[in-house]
Amino acid sequence: MRQKTTIKQKQKAFHYYCLGLNSKEISKLLDLSYRTIQNYMSTGNWKQKRKDKLAPI
Repeated sequence: MRQKTTIKQKQKAFHYYCLGLNSKEISKLLDLSYRTIQNYMSTGNWKQKRKDKLAPI
């Protein structure tokens, strides 16, 4: 049966991504598939968001 992910899980995944974890590490921590995290990353434009978030002011 397919697991439904929540907004909270997606937010946690992005937080871990900003801390420098890769998609495989995040998937293990949140018990989600590697592919789900990869989809979040691409559809949510995480690479750019992390870059903007970590950019000096």
